[in-house]
Amino acid sequence: MADPRADANLDTEFLVQLPGQRDAVVLPRCDLAAGQFPQAGQLRGPVTLGNQQRTLRDQCPCHDDLLIHRARRYTVEGMAVLTNDQVDAALVDLPNWERAAGALRRSVKFPAFLDGIDAVRRVAEFAEQKDHHPDIDIRWRTVTFALVTHSAGGITEKDVEMAGEIDRILGL
Repeated sequence: MADPRADANLDTEFLVQLPGQRDAVVLPRCDLAAGQFPQAGQLRGPVTLGNQQRTLRDQCPCHDDLLIHRARRYTVEGMAVLTNDQVDAALVDLPNWERAAGALRRSVKFPAFLDGIDAVRRVAEFAEQKDHHPDIDIRWRTVTFALVTHSAGGITEKDVEMAGEIDRILGL
């Protein structure tokens, strides 16, 4: 029996035949070459057809790409993206934090790997309460926190406040 994955056009033909439903198919966010499809079983969520409930679609699929937001000023729920001068002024009160790649960033080196994991857990619990979550990168004993309000398209006052809270939580 032939492998159905061998013909990548089969998926395309199937989706074209379902114009009313093809937008309900949710593909995973991954880096694929043009015309390439993910392997079978890699769909994120169910494929919905007919009268079934449709899956929710990401409202801003490019929320991680801050370069497209640099030239604009956004306000989200009364939250304005801070100007460069405002971010610079805030950084005066946030030692060891820096602006890098459109976010506030700080790396902390812990005595042991598990100390870093415990710090991440404490920050994550607070972030969950505030519903404002930093991007966290763990590299052995070094943990890097990055703060940017993706929905606003840049650094906001919420990010500045969270940076101060992270320092407080970690006792820095």
